[in-house]
Amino acid sequence: MFKSIVIPVIMGVLALFSFISSEVTVDMVMPENVKAGSEFVVEVTINKGDVGGFARFQQELPVGFTAVSRQSANGEFKFDVDQKVKIQWMQLPLDRSVVISYAIQVAPTVSGTFSLEGKFSYIENNNIITVSTTPKSIVVAADELAAGTAEQAQTTYTYQNVSLKNID
Repeated sequence: MFKSIVIPVIMGVLALFSFISSEVTVDMVMPENVKAGSEFVVEVTINKGDVGGFARFQQELPVGFTAVSRQSANGEFKFDVDQKVKIQWMQLPLDRSVVISYAIQVAPTVSGTFSLEGKFSYIENNNIITVSTTPKSIVVAADELAAGTAEQAQTTYTYQNVSLKNID
């Protein structure tokens, strides 16, 4: 009697946990501070559960940032002229968790605070489902050498009443 009640209850609890744990989540890890003219790595962990088939991760980067593939988990990596990182899978890997990474090169003339957010999209029951990462802020500190070059470029020279700007 006791066994006939306990076994269905345990099976029900396990089924409930497997249903809850099948939620798709996307976590992005990157540094909070970088120097202009340097490079940093973004690592994205997609906990996809049993999701399979066609999927895409996409992230729009600010002007002055360039992405280079590191690890794409058998997906096709693209960085377009419209400043978008795209990793696309015709068939997602079988693992329940997929880790992708790419390096972002920051131009020497870029500085300020930027917010980066990624989106993972997949098809489930003929519907497109999109899961976004939590937006992360990154502070790009100006490179003194690039700042000095920009300042020097703005210098105006005057010679016999003719004004000339320094041209690079």
